[in-house]
Amino acid sequence: MMTPLDQAHARMEATPGDDAARLRFYQCLADGELILLLQDEPEDENLTPQVFELEDGPVVLAFD
Repeated sequence: MMTPLDQAHARMEATPGDDAARLRFYQCLADGELILLLQDEPEDENLTPQVFELEDGPVVLAFD
């Protein structure tokens, strides 16, 4: 099943020169709810995201 974010990304990828499609993807990303992978259970209001050190720099994972 494709999420709205997946669909917006597919439209953006299908039309690489379409700035409107690219902006719609980023709007969908900004408006959507993401689930962040955590390193540990939350303590009060403190969250510790799982950070992966890659060649290009650190990244965190978020899922829609």
